[in-house]
Amino acid sequence: MPQVRNGDFQIVDLSGTLELVPRVDSLVTNMNLFTTHMGVTTVAQVERVKEVEFAIQAKQRGGERQFVNAETADLKNFNVPFFPLDRTITPADVQNFRKYFTAEAPRTVQDVVTRCVARIRRDHAQLREVAMIKAIMGESYAPGDANCQYNYFTEFGVSQVTATVDFTDPAVDPMAVLEADGRASIIDNAGDNAGSYELVVLASRKWFSALIAHPMIRTAYQYYASNQEPLRRRLGGNNINRVFEHGGVTFIEDISGIIPAGEAYMLPRGINEMFQLHYAPADTVVDANTPAQELYIWYKYSSFFRTEKIETETSFLAINTRPELVIKLTGTFE
Repeated sequence: MPQVRNGDFQIVDLSGTLELVPRVDSLVTNMNLFTTHMGVTTVAQVERVKEVEFAIQAKQRGGERQFVNAETADLKNFNVPFFPLDRTITPADVQNFRKYFTAEAPRTVQDVVTRCVARIRRDHAQLREVAMIKAIMGESYAPGDANCQYNYFTEFGVSQVTATVDFTDPAVDPMAVLEADGRASIIDNAGDNAGSYELVVLASRKWFSALIAHPMIRTAYQYYASNQEPLRRRLGGNNINRVFEHGGVTFIEDISGIIPAGEAYMLPRGINEMFQLHYAPADTVVDANTPAQELYIWYKYSSFFRTEKIETETSFLAINTRPELVIKLTGTFE
């Protein structure tokens, strides 16, 4: 039990001290779905080149020849949103305060700076996770800036495929629905760029719970429970997310709450450049037109020692270049 002496006559017990730190969701971050691009401008360019298959016919020797079709290309420009996050430190943040987890050690400016920087890093990490999940769902994440808000289905001229599983009907096989309305669509539209990929379903708690409670799935899930930990490590998950592999599909529970309740998303994992993360340089003179960094942090002193300031910023856009390959799954629930 940790104890600290306070003066000459009193022992202060600090064993009950508790620090409440918000969870930073990192499921999608650790799955390595996104390819990172460090740009030098504030515009992200995405080019989709579509090859056209040609059915070769037999011809007479010396006769008319045939020519391969030309590919089509579509170049899109996207504005990269800007996310600043700062903290000003004043004497009031330090004076007359003790350092956390100590009995009487005075708080220092460095103590405040260290904790603020750690908190800011967590906030930026959570921002990136939210943006990537939103991109999987087919939209950009730039609240507050309409110039950077995109619907990727609209931008790339494709339609969203949906499938609904009736979890209230024990005679309906959820895997049959996913095969007919989900997996088949991905296979038919993935093209040659999808030589080797695995199918993953990111599911809200409600959708995942309904799946494993279904009579046709329940026994398989119970039998599979002992194999969850190795699968979590392979997918980059943690000990909280429930995972389940069945019928050639890996189901992962999203505990972040970013995916709306009752929804899930089936997607191929392993298609090159399908998901992209584009970073832009900092909003400073010295960083203009230079390769971007994931996060910029500066520490600034005031002229008269009245304040000190932590300035941080990141500028990135998560893009789904193949939104037609992400199947939106809904359900009928009891």
